[in-house]
Amino acid sequence: MRILVTGATGFLGSHLVETLIGSRHTVTCLVRKTSNLKYLEGLEYERREASLDDPEALRAAVMGQEAIVHCAALVRATNKDQFFKVNAEGTRNLAQAATDAAPELKRFLLVSSQAAIGPSPNGVVVDETTAPNPIDTYGKSKLQGEREVQKFADRLPITIVRPSAIYGPRDQDIFQIFQAVHLHVRPVVGMGRRMLSLCHVSDVIQVITRALDHEGAIGETYLASTDRPATWREVTSTFAQAMGTWAVLVPVPPPVLHVYAAWNEWIAKWTGKARTFNRDKARVMLEVGWTCDISKAKNELGYHPRIDLLHGAETTYRWYRENGWL
Repeated sequence: MRILVTGATGFLGSHLVETLIGSRHTVTCLVRKTSNLKYLEGLEYERREASLDDPEALRAAVMGQEAIVHCAALVRATNKDQFFKVNAEGTRNLAQAATDAAPELKRFLLVSSQAAIGPSPNGVVVDETTAPNPIDTYGKSKLQGEREVQKFADRLPITIVRPSAIYGPRDQDIFQIFQAVHLHVRPVVGMGRRMLSLCHVSDVIQVITRALDHEGAIGETYLASTDRPATWREVTSTFAQAMGTWAVLVPVPPPVLHVYAAWNEWIAKWTGKARTFNRDKARVMLEVGWTCDISKAKNELGYHPRIDLLHGAETTYRWYRENGWL
């Protein structure tokens, strides 16, 4: 199958490209002129340069494609408008280009996020029927991206995959927890009993590839995550075990989290560079839980998570060490 992947140079996208090429698909990577191609080195792929705000370049990129996997997204920004420009308007532009210039398209798969649904209300696990209630700007922009692409449902074969929090080699967000544990600190908000579903990147890719091949997935939305959610205490303890080190549990009071978030936002405003942690992220971390039910993906796609937290943490830590991150 001829497949266009957006966000191909990023964490999830680069792993997906490797998997698709390994499965003998013909892969085209949509990149920007400024994209760092290091994670695509040695792979056989076609390259198209385009940004999501360039309709003409997008139409040229989608020509002849049989499937599109839209992984590209903005996960950090200095203002709210940037999130919506990329995650909502950019998604609409790509869907319009596919409608205009990809008549052979068999699947338009949008990689969204559990953030588009929001946290587990009162600790209740969410599923695909849960009414969306995103609490941060990123989640709101991803939900709007879903709504934009669904406007093309009568013209495009759309599938949406909503991963929970993802970790694995090349990830920069959960990496910060590995960094802390490497310094013998296990930071947890409050007492660390908040629950989350944390999924290894290879399992998210399993859902994506299964959804690409499944005719019944057209018009459907699937959550992608692990079988077993964990508390932050368990996550940090497992990371320490995987790293073969000791680490002291350090509870972080919510007021301290808010102060740190405000400080990061001030730095971002002063430098003009987006920071990973801000008040939105603090709000996300203070929720009771971010857990989800993956029964639909299991029952309809035959998905079964393969990587448990300890094994995933071990392989991720090994990659960080081998690549000089730790």
